[in-house]
Amino acid sequence: MRKAGRIALLWTIGLLLLVGACRKPVRVILTKDQQARIAADILKEKPAPQFPSGAVFDGRIRLLGADMEPQTPRAGTEVTITWYWECLQATPGDWKVFGHLELPGGKRMVLDHVPVQELYPVSQWKPGEVIRDIQKVTLDPEAKTGQGVLWGGLFSEEIYQARGGGDRMPISNKGEVQNDGQDRVRVLQFRLEGKDAPPRAPAVLQVLPAAGAIAVDGRLDEEAWTRAIPVKLQAAGGGPAPAGQGTAVKALWDDQALYLAFDCQDDQISSPYRDRDDELWNGDVVEVYLDPKADGKDYLEIQVSPNNVVFDALFQSRRQPDWHQARSHNVPGMKTAALEGPRDKGMPWTVEMAIPWTSLPEFGKAPAVGDEVRLNLFRIQATDGKVTGAQAFSPAEGDFHDLSKAGVLRLVAGPAEASSSEAAPGAGRAPAQIQVAPGSLEALKAPRPAPVSPGTARVLQHQIQGTAPRK
Repeated sequence: MRKAGRIALLWTIGLLLLVGACRKPVRVILTKDQQARIAADILKEKPAPQFPSGAVFDGRIRLLGADMEPQTPRAGTEVTITWYWECLQATPGDWKVFGHLELPGGKRMVLDHVPVQELYPVSQWKPGEVIRDIQKVTLDPEAKTGQGVLWGGLFSEEIYQARGGGDRMPISNKGEVQNDGQDRVRVLQFRLEGKDAPPRAPAVLQVLPAAGAIAVDGRLDEEAWTRAIPVKLQAAGGGPAPAGQGTAVKALWDDQALYLAFDCQDDQISSPYRDRDDELWNGDVVEVYLDPKADGKDYLEIQVSPNNVVFDALFQSRRQPDWHQARSHNVPGMKTAALEGPRDKGMPWTVEMAIPWTSLPEFGKAPAVGDEVRLNLFRIQATDGKVTGAQAFSPAEGDFHDLSKAGVLRLVAGPAEASSSEAAPGAGRAPAQIQVAPGSLEALKAPRPAPVSPGTARVLQHQIQGTAPRK
């Protein structure tokens, strides 16, 4: 190449480098909705995660812990993992969250991401902020049954590209937290039901005949209720209900109606609603879903608050029509009653209801021993208008209206038939079902539980609402 040509080429390269050096970095402009989502995930108070951590990375960022729902998932289903971070010092650079989800059978899922749905990079965090980082993950459908473990931390792609390693932010307090010695923190662990797990048996609520008339007054003082077979609701994500918040449900039947009774232990009742078909699910409430044909069509949803306010609706299919229309249906002939207990007894409350068989869509017959109706039962706990917990007869995972995950209501003739027709306690996903003597439900009372974390509350609200606004 001639000298003049080389000089021209060098000038061109130099000019390009100069232009590149002077070019300002690309600025991402967020929409108002995205800004609002970030603001909603900067918490005003520190949470109480299901899996606390406390790991500090380079003295700059603390992992407070994490939540996971459901807590006992199946392979191939979606879980919600919520990370909670605290910014101690400003952290420049392109740091991201990494997650290594180790599943049984040697499978690993990589959950690397920019926090808050890719909207709020670590470099923008401000000292003192508590950041909630919600991540939805569909588990490997081929995973086997066993224990899953999530390892996590912070890493820099920039450092990796420059050095080929050393890209993980070091843990400052390794001696105080569970870690693998390679700057990975043990974030959470859980039991996974893999593809090899047997299908879950449906939860069964056995219903004995009512021995005499039932007065629907919320007192549950008829002798028939002492003979009814109780079931305990479990936490919506699986596992036992929180201490001091237990819920026992009983059922009876006669030729005219199905009778249901909820005995709810509580330490604070919160439900400001007074009008029929109000949005009761934002306060303390019990819910009943009845699907007579077990096909997810023409099913009833009934809610009753501690104030005996009723929400009832008829859906032609899953969440259709919209709840604003579905609530125009009033269950004909239904009776309900609610009664709040004394404060010195832990402020329990009861709900009693009688649902005529003729009001069940497509039931169309006189009830008889052996009849079954698809059923699910829920209890929502709230404080000051905010959902703080939920319990279920048969956990519906992502959506209370997913009746494919509901249980079964079965009419039986007497206690002998009931005791011999069920699988061993703990089989499938049915909650424990035991005969108890009158008054033994006092054992459900216990000291007030720790408050639920904001992430868990948000997950519960999504479960109640499903993928669409509430109904």
